[in-house]
Amino acid sequence: MDMGNNKHLEGEFRNQEGYVLIGTLMILMLLTIIGVSMTSSTSVELMVAGSEKTHQETFYLADGATEIASELLEQNFSCAGGFTANDGSELVIPYDPQFPDFPDQRLRITDLTLWMNEPTGNPEDALPSNTNRDLFFPDVADNIPHTNVKVQGERTNTYGGSLNMHSGYEPLGVSSAKSGVQYKYNIYAQHLGRHNSETTIHIQWRHVGGSVGACLY
Repeated sequence: MDMGNNKHLEGEFRNQEGYVLIGTLMILMLLTIIGVSMTSSTSVELMVAGSEKTHQETFYLADGATEIASELLEQNFSCAGGFTANDGSELVIPYDPQFPDFPDQRLRITDLTLWMNEPTGNPEDALPSNTNRDLFFPDVADNIPHTNVKVQGERTNTYGGSLNMHSGYEPLGVSSAKSGVQYKYNIYAQHLGRHNSETTIHIQWRHVGGSVGACLY
């Protein structure tokens, strides 16, 4: 009887060990699935964060280009016949005069008479691209991140009556009762960034006739 009971207990212990082994394997499998899921989720979150950072970078670079373009447009008015070319038929402006020969440290103006550009009637002509631009920077190949800018404007006569007649963003300005000429421009800046990111920003800029400085280029 004792030997029979011992064999019976031994069989039960073996069955319990089998259950424990199966339970342990199931727990390990569950933990593995959870671990893989968390790793995958983290990878997706990192990709989303990286993508958001890239697009923010592209946006701010395009936005900054509109500031540069508006400044160059004002300077272009100061040069009666437009900017003076220094590289074939184009003008290259180094960011730092100490490094004029570094393409990634300079700006290239392909249209020396920015202020004379008028709308063509085709909206697509106003959109900048690698084949349709008045200036771009840095002065690098098209497959490297860079910014293209296109400028178009038209001349209008202004009359008295306390009109806003100050150069700057539309519709900002100061009041003036004098008549004169003003130019209203559409400035488009397109930044082609890393990982095929792209942002185009449009602003309106107004120049009042007579408000010019010295010709720098």
